[in-house]
Amino acid sequence: MKKILLLLFILASSSATYAQTGDGSLYYNNIEVYKDLQLSFKQTAQIKDLKREVKKQFQAIRRDRTIPGQRKGQRKHALALKYKPGKNETPVIERYL
Repeated sequence: MKKILLLLFILASSSATYAQTGDGSLYYNNIEVYKDLQLSFKQTAQIKDLKREVKKQFQAIRRDRTIPGQRKGQRKHALALKYKPGKNETPVIERYL
């Protein structure tokens, strides 16, 4: 019994060392990118509105229970490609610059 408890304690402590930290640096990374690009307030607002719109569309696909999982993935992929530029196209976000 002691060996089992010791093993559980070791496993729990080792997995706790690899747990994620509450570092918010990734959250603020996008804000710094907007500052680095020296965008105007209007351009930043347009980009954020576009991201919110796309996010709502992804969430609508995710919440639809009538679509099987593989079909949801296909729809999300098609939606992502809609906003991803081709080889000779300008990215959607850069069109607002």
